[in-house]
Amino acid sequence: MAEFVHILLNISLPIILLIAVGFGFQKIFKTDVRTFVKLQVYLVIPVMVFIKLYSSQFSADLLYTVVPYMLILMVVLFGISQLLSVIFRFDRPRRKAMGNAFMLINTGNYGIPLIELTFPGNPIAFASQIIMIVVQNIITGTFCVYQASSGKSTSKQALLNIVKMPILYAIVLGILLRTFSVPIPKTFLIPMNYIYQAFVAIALITLGIKLAEVKSLKGIKHVIISTVIKMLLAPVIGFGIVQMLGVTGILAQALIIGISTPTAVTAAIIAKEFDNEADFTAQFVLATTVFCTFTLPFVIYFVPKLLPA
Repeated sequence: MAEFVHILLNISLPIILLIAVGFGFQKIFKTDVRTFVKLQVYLVIPVMVFIKLYSSQFSADLLYTVVPYMLILMVVLFGISQLLSVIFRFDRPRRKAMGNAFMLINTGNYGIPLIELTFPGNPIAFASQIIMIVVQNIITGTFCVYQASSGKSTSKQALLNIVKMPILYAIVLGILLRTFSVPIPKTFLIPMNYIYQAFVAIALITLGIKLAEVKSLKGIKHVIISTVIKMLLAPVIGFGIVQMLGVTGILAQALIIGISTPTAVTAAIIAKEFDNEADFTAQFVLATTVFCTFTLPFVIYFVPKLLPA
């Protein structure tokens, strides 16, 4: 019960409160949502990804474990999303949005605080989440951008949109500078860190602003059903993958708990940027954020019992 209250007060409610701030702000001031979205897509998110890649330390062995885990998980979740899309008879744009909403996990502003709370001071648990973020951001900057932008455009235009995304270049630059230990002058690193630290607040407030603009709750039944399926199946799938890969102990626990988090806010951001079912995706992000408040305590309680350290 204590863990449930702690998660609720220190992780879930702060996230929901920031979303509520954005919602109230938009209702009062009626701002241009696309400005906030472009600020994130073309500045805040690329800087965040670059800083994560440049400053993180993890071993090759951990990399060879977590990368396959995340890739298998995302393929399975994507497959489930497409099956549900067929069952719900979604059109092409919503099917694309559904794929992104199902695949992308809030490993950043939800997963890392959650792992630090659950495994305080454990470097393996923390490093696993960083690798998960890296993998997901690579997929986001390529496949998920293609998904969102191809919902209402040609495949050629979708590929061009990938090339235009600065997150792709941030990933390449971050990996190169870290690999060759190239120092960055503090004159540049300090403002980049300021931008990085603003990511969580800007992303969640923008989500609230987007939700304030939702004109219709059409399709909310599908959002709720999909949310329940995703939040219940994700930890089960994660458990199956760690068993298949032979992962044990704290790392196995961290991998399962880390993917039991809500849909990433970036799913709603790129849906808005490419005008592809932005309302549907924003509703999905909010629904999974609320629902995981009730599912996570059970995951945190049962996983160590099933996979003891």
